Amino acid sequence: MKTKKIIGVLVALGFFVTVLFASQNVIALSDGVTLSAMSTTDTITLDGEKNELAWNDAEMLIIPSIDGSGIDVELQALNDGTYIYIFASWNDSTKDDTRRGWSFNGTDWSNVGGNEDRIEFAWSLGTSIVCGHNPGTADPMLFDVWHWKASRTGISGWADDRYWDGSGRHSDDKTSGGFFDNSVVRQGANSSAITAALGNSTSVAAFSNNDRPFWDNNGVEITWTAGVNATPVGNFINGYKSVIPVGSQGDVPAASVHNGTAWNIEFKRALDTGNDDDVAFSDSSSMPFYVAIHNNSGDDNHFRAGGSSPTTFQLSIESATTSTTTTTSTTPTAPPFGLDQTLLIGAAVVGILAVFIIVAFVRRGR
Repeated sequence: MKTKKIIGVLVALGFFVTVLFASQNVIALSDGVTLSAMSTTDTITLDGEKNELAWNDAEMLIIPSIDGSGIDVELQALNDGTYIYIFASWNDSTKDDTRRGWSFNGTDWSNVGGNEDRIEFAWSLGTSIVCGHNPGTADPMLFDVWHWKASRTGISGWADDRYWDGSGRHSDDKTSGGFFDNSVVRQGANSSAITAALGNSTSVAAFSNNDRPFWDNNGVEITWTAGVNATPVGNFINGYKSVIPVGSQGDVPAASVHNGTAWNIEFKRALDTGNDDDVAFSDSSSMPFYVAIHNNSGDDNHFRAGGSSPTTFQLSIESATTSTTTTTSTTPTAPPFGLDQTLLIGAAVVGILAVFIIVAFVRRGR
């Protein structure tokens, strides 16, 4: 009998340890609606990676199969009292970031066409989102929008900071920078420049195979002679020249990584930019927002969380007075703390099986 009691205690301890281990290796989930921006004193490096330990403690908001697309979006957020950081990840096995790019096969140039992957956040100022972004109201700004585009902004590390009002969609103010069509037809300053690039061609359509890139991938204007580039420019040139804007349009730097199966995008923005075309986040505040994904598609072909009646989520800013001090890690960290139902059930099954095996062993040994 004494042996059985010892075995029972050991099994109970083993089960407890298994549950504890499982709870330390899964992510703490939010309530499914709220994205909590935990306060931290960590220095967050914008690199598209979660190498800082602060991310381990950040709750994760999971948006399953957004708009029935099979795309699951995972969001986490932090704030350091000055900036808010949002980490967005979604499954996508194809890296689509070559929209309107230029390919050279050693003899001829051609345009690859296509589109790009994107994610956008629409921060609401108390207004429900309307597809088409034109609710028919007058002048006030209705949404502050962060629009990350793999080709046009992702290649140079920012998200397009925009706003929607009653008249439509607009870019925030800037003094320089942005993205520009990399097309001789669109950028040629005069007819002689276009002729040099395109030879004797006339009435060439922008981004057609008869067009040519205007800049190389370093943003330097290409020298053309009768349709042939006179300077080395490589075998692929981006379809856009992209430079982080100076001004409100460039308020959201963003680092991106595609790991072969998913996009990971890390956003950063001042809690309060001081600009009239940006929403202001503050301690202990809550801000409604919407999320949409474009899978290599244009403006009208996107997946919104909630479908035709988009789901409203809430960003909750944790007060800096309750900040958590953590230590920056130099290597990828284990998943953050939390209790996951699947792992707990698995642990319970393991524990029960262990009991049966031990009991059978004891009986056999009688």
